Order: sequence, then structure tokens, then C-alpha cells
Amino acid sequence: MLTQEQRKNLCAAVRAWNHGLDMPGASGPDEVIATNDTLADFISAWGEPSEWFGTPEGILIVWQKVQARKGAPRGDLFVMDFGEARACAGDAILR
Repeated sequence: MLTQEQRKNLCAAVRAWNHGLDMPGASGPDEVIATNDTLADFISAWGEPSEWFGTPEGILIVWQKVQARKGAPRGDLFVMDFGEARACAGDAILR
């Protein structure tokens, strides 16, 4: 399970990656999803990340322009690893 602080850290990392601007699907802690999927699971499902971005909050793993399901619009997916759980957010998973 993620703490509220970890959820906020992911949002802060996304803002840093996006030059200080919020991103749809990752603008607040309520939009962050906790998962037990490993990073290997994410890579298997989404392919290699577009970018690994270092922030004071930790490493933000970014997939750009991915499609959650056939026919869905493409969007971005953000993941941070917090040990026992991963935090993910982004407009790709909200559609």
C-alpha cells in the first residue's frame, strides 16, 4: 500500500519531468494507483520505458504515447518504485 506522501512524490516527480506543469491523470494524489506489479511486469506489458528521469523524490519511469487498449487514445504512463509497491498514474490508464 502507498502512503499519501508517496502518492504526492509521484505527482511532484511528474511535475518536475513536465517542467513544473501538472499532467492529466497525474495532477494529484487521488489519481495515483498503487500496484504490486513489478517493474518487469510493466516492461512486459508496455515495452521499454521512454525515459528514466531522476528527481529529488526518486526515479520516475516514463512511457510516452502508449495505448492501454485497442481503440483507446494514446497517453503517458508514469511509475515510481517504492519497494513493496509501485505508484502509477497518467492519462494512458485513465482512458
